[in-house]
Amino acid sequence: MTAPPVPSRPRLLSPTYAATTVGMFALVAFSAFEQGYWRKGAPDVHFFEWPKTTNAFKAGEYGALQDMEDAGLLILDEVGAEHDPSRNAADKLCQILTRRERRFTLVTTNIEPGAAWAEKFDMRIADRLCRNSEVVNLAGCESYPVTH
Repeated sequence: MTAPPVPSRPRLLSPTYAATTVGMFALVAFSAFEQGYWRKGAPDVHFFEWPKTTNAFKAGEYGALQDMEDAGLLILDEVGAEHDPSRNAADKLCQILTRRERRFTLVTTNIEPGAAWAEKFDMRIADRLCRNSEVVNLAGCESYPVTH
């Protein structure tokens, strides 16, 4: 299996399916490495399940923010699945996406691009999710747990 070409822009994957997105993460990282994006070796990869991360924020634990900013490849899984009535996690997500512009950042969400984004994400986040990004819509892909 050969890896697909990697854009110089971050990718947003929507909607998320565990087996599909894990495979996509691996292919993007492999392809980027093969194309020389990380000349000094494999990148420092950080994977965060966004709902669990937002729960840590609610508990006053913000140490993950620096790891997210420093990561060679950042993977944020299930963005939009969090319960965030205070909008604190939304503010942190906006900061992360702003600081990581033009860096390898993979985001998965079950929120389809379009009108649903305006309802779930404020305009700052929707803008940063699309700015200098490539949206890969996986709608219609079979879910591994459903088919196996």
